[in-house]
Amino acid sequence: MIYCKKCNTKNAGDEKFCQKCNADLLPKENLIDRIGNIIVGIVGGVLCGLVAYNLFNNPELAESFTVCPTNPLTWLIVAIVFPITNIGLALRKTPEYLRYAIRARRHIELDPEQAISDFSQALELAPQKERANILNERANLYKKLGMEEEETRDRLAYTSAEGAYSGGSGLAGMFGADKDAYVSTRAKDERKKMMAEGKIKALGYCPKCASVVELNEKLRCPQHKSPKPKIMRFVIPADAEKAKPEIEEEYVQQSKKTHRTRKTVFVIISIIALLCIVCGVVSYLTQ
Repeated sequence: MIYCKKCNTKNAGDEKFCQKCNADLLPKENLIDRIGNIIVGIVGGVLCGLVAYNLFNNPELAESFTVCPTNPLTWLIVAIVFPITNIGLALRKTPEYLRYAIRARRHIELDPEQAISDFSQALELAPQKERANILNERANLYKKLGMEEEETRDRLAYTSAEGAYSGGSGLAGMFGADKDAYVSTRAKDERKKMMAEGKIKALGYCPKCASVVELNEKLRCPQHKSPKPKIMRFVIPADAEKAKPEIEEEYVQQSKKTHRTRKTVFVIISIIALLCIVCGVVSYLTQ
């Protein structure tokens, strides 16, 4: 059920407008959030502008910047771009996926099932780079409701979602670390933790076993330490049997593709070699 924020009337889950007051049941970003974006943008722009000004006038200050950019032009560009970006966010039309996410948050306490439905709809509509946060929110709701299997699915999907661990990666970048390396390490650690707790399994195609096997904590076949398993996938235990034939089929398709590529390369090399031989013979005969 959807609760109307304006009159608190209960509406069917598929309604877009309140049956009583005709209010829009898919809320937009509120005025406070929009004003907040503008304020953050202006304050951030002013602060970056002050840093740029001081670096222009006192180049020796750059020596105290151990982990931040020291080029004043960089700070000046940020001082211009940051407020423009935040003002753009404040004035934009609220995306449909975000409207579902906002409604889901409002229903976490009122109607958890409706919240799950709205988070799921938001995930279907959201761009790839926006899915991570919604997955995390839905996982937290599943945890609250004691739905461990569903929570684990979302936690696992989060580890490979674009934009995952954005807060930590941003801080890592500020301190001069590699953002991608940070995200990769966090994802690996999270999956290892879930494996150790028995919440997920790692499957992979072992060339020596010629079959899909469950991998150990080092992500290797229990029977063969090498070669490295192919088409590795992490799944919850309930999905393991279903995933095995899919992994095997993917391995077969990949092998066929590799074989075709090698065959094509061999044919091209053979043709080039034959042309070289023919040219050499012709050149010899003409002399």
